[in-house]
Amino acid sequence: MAHGDDNGLVIPPALAPTHVVVVPIFKTPKELKEIKEYIKPLIEKMENIYLKFE
Repeated sequence: MAHGDDNGLVIPPALAPTHVVVVPIFKTPKELKEIKEYIKPLIEKMENIYLKFE
């Protein structure tokens, strides 16, 4: 029942009720640092509402 498309993999809720994976795409260490700084508030909000995150 799992499938995927241009938006990513879709897994049935029974297997993955709520999981979030943030995948930074970068070319240089500087870009990675900028991405981490940018997403830090988002990650903190997700943790505050008890979403499992990697």
